[in-house]
Amino acid sequence: MKVCIPGMANGIGGPNSFRRYITKGLNDIGIDVIHQFSTEIDVVLLIGGTKNFKWLDTLKTSDIPIVQRLGPINWLYKFESVLSKHYWMSRIRNNILFKIQKKYANYNIYQSNFCADWWHDELGDSLVNQSVIYNSVDITKFPPVKNERSGKLKLIAVEGNLSYTSLVNKIPITLINKLNEVGIDSTLTLVGDLDTATKNNVKKMPNVDYLGVISNNLLHDVLSKHNIFISSEILPACPNSPLEAMSTGLPVVGFDTGALSELVRDNAGLCANYGTDPWSLDLPNYNNLVDAVRLVDSGLDKYSKNAVSNINKNFTLSKMTEEYVKVFKTLT
Repeated sequence: MKVCIPGMANGIGGPNSFRRYITKGLNDIGIDVIHQFSTEIDVVLLIGGTKNFKWLDTLKTSDIPIVQRLGPINWLYKFESVLSKHYWMSRIRNNILFKIQKKYANYNIYQSNFCADWWHDELGDSLVNQSVIYNSVDITKFPPVKNERSGKLKLIAVEGNLSYTSLVNKIPITLINKLNEVGIDSTLTLVGDLDTATKNNVKKMPNVDYLGVISNNLLHDVLSKHNIFISSEILPACPNSPLEAMSTGLPVVGFDTGALSELVRDNAGLCANYGTDPWSLDLPNYNNLVDAVRLVDSGLDKYSKNAVSNINKNFTLSKMTEEYVKVFKTLT
C-alpha cells in the first residue's frame, strides 16, 4: 500500500506533529508514504485541506479514495476586525475545508468527539463514513521517568503558539502567581512561540522560565524535569503536548474545554470547570484550576502512574496507526 500525505512535516504545531507521527507509524509497518502530489498511490490522507483542487479532481476521476482528517474549525477570527488579514484568511481556510468535506472526501476522521460534534453542528451530518481516531504519542521517544517533587512544584506549559490568544499564556502565568499566593511554592516553564511584548514581560517574572520554541527531540528531556503539565489551549481539538507529557509521567491539569477530558482519562490528571464561557474568551475561574493542581500535587505519584497507564492503554502510536490502516483498507 502507498499512502499520500501531502505537505512536509516541518515546523511546530499540531498538524506537523501528527504528520511526523503517522508517517513514522506507517513506515514502521512497511507502508510507503509520499508527501508530493501524485496519482501513483492507493489512498490519500489529507491533514485538513489543500488548495490543489485540480489534483483532487484527478483523484476523484481516478477513483483514488480521499480520507480527510478534521480538527478544529477556524473560529477566533470572529473576535477580529473584518479589515484584518487573519479574519479573511481564516474564512478562506474554512471554505476550503468545507468544500473538500462536501465534494471530495470519501471518509472523514475526526480528532475527537468534540471535533465531530463541532463539525456536525456547523455543517450537519457527514454524507460519508466517519470515525473518531485520537492523536497519539511515540512512547519510545517519550518513556516515563520517576516523577518526584523535591522543593518547589515544577509546572510546564507547551504550545506551538502561546500567543494565538492572550489566554493561552495568561492562564499558566496567572495560575503560577495564584499558587504562590496561597502558599504552594511553584515555578512555571513556558515552551512555544510568544509575541515580543509578552516575551519581554515574561522575562521579568521571577517564577517563570521561558524556553521559546524547542525541537521535539529535546522536549522529553525538558518535560522530565517537571511535575505537572498545564494545558492552557482554549477548546483544544486533540492536543499532542498533553499526550507527550502523560507518556513522560506528568499528570495533566487544565480547564475542561474542548477535547481535553477525552484525553485525560482514568485519573491521569484533572480537568477543572472553566466557570465562564470559553467560546466568548471570557476569563476563567482560576480558583478551580488552583484546586485541581493542589489535588494532583497531593497525590503526585498516583496521578503520574495513571498518566503513563492512560497512554499505554489508549494513545500509543501503534494503536493510532492500526486504526488508520483499518480505514484505508475499507477504501482500497
